[in-house]
Amino acid sequence: MLDLKILRKRNISFANCPNCGVQFTLDRVKPETFIQKYSKLIGFKEYHCRKCKWTGYLFIYKITEDLKKVFLNYIIVIIIFVLLVIILRAILKSMVK
Repeated sequence: MLDLKILRKRNISFANCPNCGVQFTLDRVKPETFIQKYSKLIGFKEYHCRKCKWTGYLFIYKITEDLKKVFLNYIIVIIIFVLLVIILRAILKSMVK
């Protein structure tokens, strides 16, 4: 199966706090305002650090580690598509004659 995902969802609860740098202290803030509810549509969620009391938005996606492989897979898909178009054109052209 070809892997075409450039962005991967990351588990923020294992991430370090951006303010104090301590791991495993981030908790998700329950969305209450309009901005909090719809910021997740663009990949941001609000978190709170239990240790330093930092509160802010974090991007919940990260770029895949094997970006080269993903782009190679996109190139393979494009080549296969182009070959299929060429083959179908040849078949249709031979049927018209």
